[in-house]
Amino acid sequence: MNRFQIGNASLFYNKLDSAWNFEIEVNNMLDANFRRENSFSEFIVTDRRVYLQDRTILFKIFYKL
Repeated sequence: MNRFQIGNASLFYNKLDSAWNFEIEVNNMLDANFRRENSFSEFIVTDRRVYLQDRTILFKIFYKL
């Protein structure tokens, strides 16, 4: 079994009766560099590495018209 940890999170804030909304979103919180997958059968052994995007932090502001 292949296990890997990335960890994504999002925090959203909206005050009642306000047109403004705020959100903080974090992708790849644990800053993993790659995901490794391997498998084997009687004839084939495979080992694959998928490189991941670096940690990303976004601050979003929304306004309802």
